[in-house]
Amino acid sequence: MRKSVIAIIIIVLVVLYMSVFVVKEGERGITLRFGKVLRDDENKPLVYAPGLHFKIPFIESVKMLDARIQTMDNQADRFVTKEKKDLIVDSYIKWRISDFSRYYLATGGGDISQAEVLLKRKFSDRLRSEIGRLDVKDIVTDSRGRLTLEVRDALNSGSAGTDDEVATPAADDAIAEAAERVTAETKGKVPVVNPKQYGGVGYRSGRCAY
Repeated sequence: MRKSVIAIIIIVLVVLYMSVFVVKEGERGITLRFGKVLRDDENKPLVYAPGLHFKIPFIESVKMLDARIQTMDNQADRFVTKEKKDLIVDSYIKWRISDFSRYYLATGGGDISQAEVLLKRKFSDRLRSEIGRLDVKDIVTDSRGRLTLEVRDALNSGSAGTDDEVATPAADDAIAEAAERVTAETKGKVPVVNPKQYGGVGYRSGRCAY
């Protein structure tokens, strides 16, 4: 009899242990029941904030999503300016999940590689479009800040539940030389900002091919 009681207590403790899950700081949890996402009254996936939570053992499982800021490096790519000049841009994107339920559905179960594919595609398309409307002078002067805002806003609107911070161009020597030529050509007409000021805030590098 005593052994039976001990066995029951052990089973109960095991079940209780398997019923508890902890969502750590910097994470969010989404619960699956028989492989299907649990949803709230608005038919959105239930998202668990950091803390102690409970689930049904053997029936429900938990998928953890990273809520921290992520950094995604992009390979250097060639873009064409308004005056048909080639611009090689080496860039990166800092992003984080803002809508976890939407992100989970858009990425096929919280697949971060899928999220990065979607972000890279949208980033490249938008940046190509924006650079195509500008000439080199526009890119190395104050309007570069506008370019960054345009691309960032495009990424944030309709993205897969993410907030994105696009880096601003940080010119290398080639861009600096181009800026000096622009300054000489427009002296007394248009004030030009030294492109080296942008270092560390934006697209890591850009090179003009003439």
